[in-house]
Amino acid sequence: MGVGGAWLDDGTIIFFPLAQDLIYRVSEAGGAGERILEFDGIQRGFLRAGALPGGRGVLFIGCSSFPCIQSEAWVLDLETLEPRMLVDQAGGAWYVPTGHLVYVRR
Repeated sequence: MGVGGAWLDDGTIIFFPLAQDLIYRVSEAGGAGERILEFDGIQRGFLRAGALPGGRGVLFIGCSSFPCIQSEAWVLDLETLEPRMLVDQAGGAWYVPTGHLVYVRR
């Protein structure tokens, strides 16, 4: 499962290939996608990506089952390419201009 993507400030697009536990980055000008994250079976899909300011990271929802009954809010640091779970059982998460993370739990 894979739904959504995010257009970053630096001119790159983050996207999730359908039915894979991968995250890719591609230039807005086109070209080949670069695999930047693979969860190795921990996650089974990603939803609702959102860019963080300055192109530093991406906020997304990861599903650990299909259909997406178990989900978590994650952030991917685009400098280190390290993912970190932020909120367990999150159905959605958004960064707001005040610098806060707003999320809903299932």
